[in-house]
Amino acid sequence: MPGVSGTAAAAPETVAAPSVGILDARLAEELAHVRRLIEAIGDELSEEPLIVRRHPRALQGFDMACQLLGHIGSVLGAQDRSAAVNAIGMDDLRARLLRKSLF
Repeated sequence: MPGVSGTAAAAPETVAAPSVGILDARLAEELAHVRRLIEAIGDELSEEPLIVRRHPRALQGFDMACQLLGHIGSVLGAQDRSAAVNAIGMDDLRARLLRKSLF
């Protein structure tokens, strides 16, 4: 849509991406932010007894998503990713990341 003066808006400036390490740290921060948002939604919904009775699995899904985001963010932001993956307490996530068989 043309601007007030009738000219088109300027294209956004192209900026070089930060180094991989810096970008990984920023992505880990964003995952932590999303985790907090989802956690706040789950907490708010959990305060409603009717929702808790009708949707317990959905609320557990919020909790599971928060745990996954937390672990993934920790791995992404870790200096030693191998150690961070091995430290994950969720066996199924650790197995998926290491591509180990669950059986």
